[in-house]
Amino acid sequence: MIDYKKYATIFSTTEEIVKAKVDEYRVKVTETVSKFYKDPDAINAKVEELVQSNISSLFSLPPYEYAMKQFKDGKINKYDCVVLAIAPTSDRNDFKAREHKGKWFTDAKSAVDEHWVREGISKDGKPYPIATYNEPTTKDSDGNEIPNPRFGKDMPYDGAKNLIMVVTGVGDDNVEELAKGFIRWDKKTCTHEPRVGKKSQIFGNKYGESYSISKDAYTDFGDYDKTFAMAMRILPTTELWKEMADVVSDAVPAYTKFAIKGNVTKVDDSASDKIKLRINSIDCPDGMMLSTRYVPLMEELDKLYTGDEVIVIGQKLSGTDQTNPDPRKFIYYQLWGVIKDNKDDDLMKELAEHNLVR
Repeated sequence: MIDYKKYATIFSTTEEIVKAKVDEYRVKVTETVSKFYKDPDAINAKVEELVQSNISSLFSLPPYEYAMKQFKDGKINKYDCVVLAIAPTSDRNDFKAREHKGKWFTDAKSAVDEHWVREGISKDGKPYPIATYNEPTTKDSDGNEIPNPRFGKDMPYDGAKNLIMVVTGVGDDNVEELAKGFIRWDKKTCTHEPRVGKKSQIFGNKYGESYSISKDAYTDFGDYDKTFAMAMRILPTTELWKEMADVVSDAVPAYTKFAIKGNVTKVDDSASDKIKLRINSIDCPDGMMLSTRYVPLMEELDKLYTGDEVIVIGQKLSGTDQTNPDPRKFIYYQLWGVIKDNKDDDLMKELAEHNLVR
């Protein structure tokens, strides 16, 4: 049962407008669902599931515009920064959602009764678990226990990109702070993709040592020509900083994040959806290969020449070759960011014109 009054209050409108929008959406959804489901009860269940999950989107602003409204209203803050690395998008609710669904596969009735999940209906009429929030209470900003407004509601996909960045002008002093942040993200509605090495602004709030950035709330103003110098001033003093020879050895375990300096030996853009970057150093002449599928970063890699001095930030990962009859683990390196020393840009460009670098 939809509480039209509640949504009218949330979106500053009338109950009549809410009901009209919901009814219009329900009719359109029913037309599509009926092509895939035949049983009337299954159709109704699926339609109501979709209505409940998408009702907010019928009234909401695009994410960036909403963040700007929040900023104007004083609910979030603006921070100047330079992004150094961007991890692939991940679902922040994934672990908890899998935990909740696991309860259903163990004891479906108890999982539903205890609000770990609710049941959806598949095309063939079979039930399946949908993770829900099961905490009846939560705490407000003052630490007081209050009813949880999300209790019993679906646990949505909560996409986010984790960032490593230098935030400037923190507090009242013009200082630099290496910080972690996460920006809420989904590819359907977000258009302001974070980019490495640009003069940027993020909109959100700081909690402890990290920044929570509102959905799509990023903008930049082009290249910052001092990014390499900034990175060299800050990164070597952090636990991220590693020697390349150590990263490629067993001394550094899988899932370690790293920042290392090296020289470009090859940029492989033969695949349409991925670019590979090989770098080496004096202590590691064989070098290492890193790769990314993040389009804004792929565009930056296309600007590199062999011999360019760079800082790369990424993560050492472990996988299993399932195509092998005897599956074996292998190590690979995910590229999150590349920062080029631009002091020799004019030299490298002229060398490339004479085919002396690639």
